[in-house]
Amino acid sequence: KLPSNSPSATPTQLSSESSSPTIMGSDEPSLSQKPSHSPTVRPSSNPSDHPITMSPSQQPIMFMGGCPEQFEPFTSYIINQKVSRNGVIYLCFSTNCGSLLYTPGLDSGQWRETWEMVGSCNGSFAPTST
Repeated sequence: KLPSNSPSATPTQLSSESSSPTIMGSDEPSLSQKPSHSPTVRPSSNPSDHPITMSPSQQPIMFMGGCPEQFEPFTSYIINQKVSRNGVIYLCFSTNCGSLLYTPGLDSGQWRETWEMVGSCNGSFAPTST
């Protein structure tokens, strides 16, 4: 009688040419094993000797002279109004420009949804006479 592939209620003895037990499995990892949840002693891949660099997505900003008014959060700005922050000039293109969330130049990058970086500046514009 051949052993079936379906489970049975009673264990089946497989014939073996040796009387020693057969070891199932191995200590070597296989591709079918799931990743462990604990860190390994060595990295899974070696860092590259030649890192990939990206070219800048924008041209360097142009120096535009004196700075317009400083950005102030919670201030009403109109579309096409320019402000400065840390020596950079920004142009408002949305109705949400005065929101603290969209403070130009923040690392979060959300400011890009309301402001466009248009140049750099130093000092302030000289007052104009009327």
